[in-house]
Amino acid sequence: NMSYENIKKISEEYLIYLTDIGFTLDILKPMFRFDSTNPIYSIELYKENSEEFNWEEIKYDFIPFIEFISEKYIIDDISLYLGNPYMSKMHISLPFSGGRSVSVNDILDDKSSMRFIKDIKSIKIRVR
Repeated sequence: NMSYENIKKISEEYLIYLTDIGFTLDILKPMFRFDSTNPIYSIELYKENSEEFNWEEIKYDFIPFIEFISEKYIIDDISLYLGNPYMSKMHISLPFSGGRSVSVNDILDDKSSMRFIKDIKSIKIRVR
């Protein structure tokens, strides 16, 4: 059952350690796409004071979270917003969606390419 309360509860449970060490978790109220009655929820994770972080800092909590969410819901998009001005947004999205993308499977498998991602300002996950 998808609801704001469910998404919030799951996010807080899986990412509790990260929020304990200075990360902030925002769950935005749902948006509706014009072609769908299913709401899209945005989950955003960032460090207090907009401090940058890297993949290694979050992966042990983030990977199980994405694994659980992807089993229960449809992940529309995962975006990393980087501090590097030349790559202000590196797009991670589901396979076949085009663009510069890394699949959800790359996150779940902790692909080596993920290890080089540093200077992350925030991560936004859109689920429905």
